[in-house]
Amino acid sequence: MIIILGMSLYTYVQDDNGSSTTVNPTSSPIADLETLPEAVPDSSASPETDALLAGGSTYLDPQGLYQFLYPADYSIDHEGGDQYTRLIKRAETQRPQSELTDGVLIVFESVDLQGQSLVDWTAGHIKETTAAGSAELSEAQRAVVLSGYSGYTYETTGFGSSTNLVLQRDLQSQNAVKISFVISDPQQRNYQAEVDAVLATLKLLK
Repeated sequence: MIIILGMSLYTYVQDDNGSSTTVNPTSSPIADLETLPEAVPDSSASPETDALLAGGSTYLDPQGLYQFLYPADYSIDHEGGDQYTRLIKRAETQRPQSELTDGVLIVFESVDLQGQSLVDWTAGHIKETTAAGSAELSEAQRAVVLSGYSGYTYETTGFGSSTNLVLQRDLQSQNAVKISFVISDPQQRNYQAEVDAVLATLKLLK
C-alpha cells in the first residue's frame, strides 16, 4: 500500500535496496510566464519514449485533468481515491508486501489550486508537510519546465527519498498535477529512463 501524507511518499508494494535517482528537468524562471502551448512528446528524445509512442498504453485521468503513456510492464491503481493515480513497476526481485526495493512508483495527484498561484500552493504544501514532521525538505523548491509545462520541483525525505513535481497547463488554469516518484534500481537497468519517457508523454488537459 502507499500512504501519502502531504508531500511525503511512503511506498509499500504488494505484488534489495537500490539507489533513488531523480528527474532532470530544465530549470527556468517563470515569473513572466505566459500561456504555454500543449506539450508534444519528442519522439527523438530516447528509445524509451519511442517505444511508448509506438506501443504504450494511454491513461486518462478520471477527472480529465491529464493523460500519459505507460509501458506494458507497469500497472495502475487508485489507492487513496480518484485524486491519486499510482503507476507501478514491480521488478523480479521485489518482495511482496514490502517497501520498494526493485522497481518504480509514480503517484499523480490532481490539485485544485482554489485561486492560489502555483508557487504559493507549492510553498504552502511544503510548509504544511514539513511542519507535520512527515517529511523533511532535502532539496528546495525551484522552477522547472517539463514537457513544455512550467512548474516547480523539490525533493523530500521521510522513510525514503522522493522527487516531487507540481505542474500547471498555463497561468489561466485553476488546476495542477503533483507528481511524486521513487526509483529503486539495484540491477542498474536504467528505470530512470522509463520514468523520463512517461513524463515526456504527459499532457495537461485543463
